[in-house]
Amino acid sequence: MNICAFMRVTIFQNYKGGMEIHGKIIMESLRKMGHNVTIITTKHPKGDKYEEHNGIEYYFLQGVKNERYTAEWWKQSAYKFEELHKQKNFDIIWSQGSAGYGYLKYMKPKYNLPCISILHGTSFNELKTRWKEIFSIFSLFRWILFLFRVIIAHFGWESKLKNMDYFIAVSDQLKNDAIKEYNISPEKICFIPNGIDVTKFIPFSISSVDFLKGRFGINRDEKVLLYVGKIIRQKGIHIAIKALPIILKKFDGIIKLLIVGDGNYLNKAKRLVENLHLEREVVFCGFVKNEDLVYYYNLCDIFIMPTMRVEGFPLTVIEAMACGKPIITSRIGGIPSAIDDQINGILIPPGDVNMLAEKIILVLENKELREKLGKNAREKAVNEFNQDKMVSETMKIFEKCIKKKELH
Repeated sequence: MNICAFMRVTIFQNYKGGMEIHGKIIMESLRKMGHNVTIITTKHPKGDKYEEHNGIEYYFLQGVKNERYTAEWWKQSAYKFEELHKQKNFDIIWSQGSAGYGYLKYMKPKYNLPCISILHGTSFNELKTRWKEIFSIFSLFRWILFLFRVIIAHFGWESKLKNMDYFIAVSDQLKNDAIKEYNISPEKICFIPNGIDVTKFIPFSISSVDFLKGRFGINRDEKVLLYVGKIIRQKGIHIAIKALPIILKKFDGIIKLLIVGDGNYLNKAKRLVENLHLEREVVFCGFVKNEDLVYYYNLCDIFIMPTMRVEGFPLTVIEAMACGKPIITSRIGGIPSAIDDQINGILIPPGDVNMLAEKIILVLENKELREKLGKNAREKAVNEFNQDKMVSETMKIFEKCIKKKELH
């Protein structure tokens, strides 16, 4: 099978979030299965036009904005597809979200290859998320500008997305949202959860992470809370930091909060830590490669993600689950597709500082509860969120769409 993937962004453009990692896992897994994979994406930060990684060809388009949907991107990506199609004779199109709209507009009438979109979110869900971020006149103005962009997109190119042959949503909630927002037939969309390598993300013995304890000055008796992800306000970093003084009333001197990642809220988060005099308790670890995160997950006693975003299906949550850790996270977006409250994790209302602190204290005080949540989390991750299952289910959709085209 020859696959052409349109991606707005990849890990090779210095973006390393869940969407980029998901794309890498899917495409590299398909390549290992013997399929040919070609990726068309936006501008490379160094200006490179072409790279090959693990047998996958990446074509970076010059003259288009990095990570942005623009009229120029639609055109250039479509015509790059046509140029490559003449050489490679593609069988199917894979679209990261709306990245393949240019193909739909300019090339599908001519070539009519089946086109599948993987959805990690919707514009209106992003709008809801940004509404929660309004705390000044300037941020309100930015939200209004984004509102106009969403409206224009919704009644413009987004209305054409229903011409995709099939959609895969990374959470059940997202599937329902997409049906409503994009007027998609329920028969053309399914839910396939994100998957990870559950043979890589595994529980370790505590001695295996002693080197991290030494690096961050963590004592034997200290309890470790861990956040992994982008350091942006929408992810609720400030909620985690504000919860610490409450937790310290019960666990004074034996708590460490490790924050892994980087982003535009980092400096403000550090100032908040200083203002609350939490410099001893909070450690900013910086960006950590995905392959090294397993040690950080195993270091912690509780993984927390107090996000306020309407998340699709966060990889960090299922990575921590696979490592057998109790999870405390927000009941929002696709997260309840992964976490069954009180069974393999704990769900809290987004933005609730007191509830986050209360649940952290509850889990820290109750060893039996910690072990139950961690054991059940590992079990669900292995059974439902392993990447082999994700790739297998995705391949079934590919084959279904190709077969349908052949019958017509």
